[in-house]
Amino acid sequence: METEKNIQENARYNDLIARYEFEKRVQKRLKTFAAVMAAAAAIILCCLSLCYKIPYMISIYTALSCWVLALISYFAGKKYKPVAALNAVFNSVAIGLAVSAFFNYKNYLPGIELLGFFSAGFLAVSAVFWLLVNLLPFKKTLTIAIIILPVAAGIYSAISYKSNPELYSLVLFMSIFYFGNALAFGYYAFVPDSKFWNCVYIGLSFVAVIIIAVVLFIVSEGDFDFNFYDLGFEPKDKLRKKKPK
Repeated sequence: METEKNIQENARYNDLIARYEFEKRVQKRLKTFAAVMAAAAAIILCCLSLCYKIPYMISIYTALSCWVLALISYFAGKKYKPVAALNAVFNSVAIGLAVSAFFNYKNYLPGIELLGFFSAGFLAVSAVFWLLVNLLPFKKTLTIAIIILPVAAGIYSAISYKSNPELYSLVLFMSIFYFGNALAFGYYAFVPDSKFWNCVYIGLSFVAVIIIAVVLFIVSEGDFDFNFYDLGFEPKDKLRKKKPK
């Protein structure tokens, strides 16, 4: 009986150690996740500020190409690990190009004030997030919070869209970006056997294709029918409506 009791106590002890180690691993990875998201957001904002004047269909096709390259780098990274990091770069560029295509299509001007305001807000949120990561012991609870917050931001931006379309459309896209990636990190945080970087790369690829699809749907007005040979990259239904001069 004593031996069986000792076995049970050892099992409980080992279970506590495993949970503690996993919790510490989640805490460490949460910091890395925050850094990756900050770098990705910086790339997205740079693409938006530099590429919004490019014809929107060129931006979308380039975004799709970058997304494909991101997938290639992900699978190539299984054999050559350094290559896998390109997944985050390509997906971030793809998202930035897709958002810039939306801004160009809508004739929104992402001026210095808008990008400055948004960047300042992003830095403030990132600073708070870093403090929470370092101070709070409940990492899984914090993971749930970073999933819920983008949802709240997305709902608010949708409600407030008409008051400032340039700002709140950007907030909405970034909410989609953070929500999808937060879900990926949440999977890592609650599934002990999952691999952190796989979750990050898959999350980025998923978010990129969703944002590209949303922008493509808006630009095509739902029919995805484009004249690939027209330099203006206008939908065919719009071209048909044009009367000859």
